[in-house]
Amino acid sequence: NLMTTRRIKFINQNTDQISFYQVLNNRVNNHFISKKLSPHANNFVIFKIIICLLLFFGLYSLIISNQFSGFSTLILVLLFGIASTFLGFNIGHDAVHGALFNSSRLNKLFGYAFELIGMSSYAWYLKHNLVHHNNPNVRNADFDIEAGPILRLSPADKLLPHHYYQHLYAPFTYMLFSLSLVFYDDIIVVFKTTRESIDAKVHPAKQKHILIISKLLYVFFMLILPLILMDYHWWQILLGFLLMHFSLSIILAFVLIPAHIFEHTQYPIRNETGKVNSNWAVHQMQTTIDYAVDSKLCNLLFGGLNINVVHHLFPRICHIHLIPISKIVKQTAQEFGIPYHQTSMWGAMVSHLKTLKILGRNKDFDNCFDKTI
Repeated sequence: NLMTTRRIKFINQNTDQISFYQVLNNRVNNHFISKKLSPHANNFVIFKIIICLLLFFGLYSLIISNQFSGFSTLILVLLFGIASTFLGFNIGHDAVHGALFNSSRLNKLFGYAFELIGMSSYAWYLKHNLVHHNNPNVRNADFDIEAGPILRLSPADKLLPHHYYQHLYAPFTYMLFSLSLVFYDDIIVVFKTTRESIDAKVHPAKQKHILIISKLLYVFFMLILPLILMDYHWWQILLGFLLMHFSLSIILAFVLIPAHIFEHTQYPIRNETGKVNSNWAVHQMQTTIDYAVDSKLCNLLFGGLNINVVHHLFPRICHIHLIPISKIVKQTAQEFGIPYHQTSMWGAMVSHLKTLKILGRNKDFDNCFDKTI
């Protein structure tokens, strides 16, 4: 009776849509064969992993050394929050997808980068790999478009009066994103989850033990040890911890959330048999956007999460390869007449906030984008 997932079935048998992914998959495979490349990490990524780990542990050591003024410590704390995002983006995310190394053991080991920043690699695997990747933007099946009554991220959610202003207050709620993941979402997923997309009769006891121990260790190293070693009051330590998470959260949220909640995105509805009338690959194209695709800096910092269309189509390919593959996806999509959403980083942020405004003011999401609001 271990945990299983029910993958939603996509039943559209349109020949062109089926051929699209077959052709695209062949072209991507040929890309790696012709250039004699591995789809996993190269030496540059290994170097980046080392730098990310050194930055993370180095900043933590400087903070708890108690050798800096209050202002300097605050700057270090904010930088530590940013360094924590680098661990999640560049190490944990690819590792949990099995994209970092050819070895499953190494991937599992480096997946624990999530535990270093307070999250659960197991819960991330369930929420992100199994649920979100299989069912992006599918109503009542994708964790990532569920925000309770605070935000309306899907037309399936009830429209409440305060949603009228959600595009204005959403960035402030995003500042709590990582705190929610660490202290609520992970625990709910592993200890309480019973839902359509995850049939969680029994989670492995080992994973529950790892989650409990890792959370306790995180609290110890982030709150208790600084309280012991540093000359600050408890409320100052707590404030520093919160500010660290605010910097982590705002980057995490604005890199991840706009990838699926943008103008012209789709929110597929399942039919009476619980199936979606779409092709799986086309569904990924319709519900995901790429931004700053040609920016090597964004790819470097965000671990390729700005190239989310390509990542959703090929989740087991390391982020270092996504820029050239995006060009293959774009060309193939044009040939088959399939929409490929692409914009700048700023364009993705603006589009996301516009979409929040529409969702907050219109019960009917469809055909809203031609209206002036």
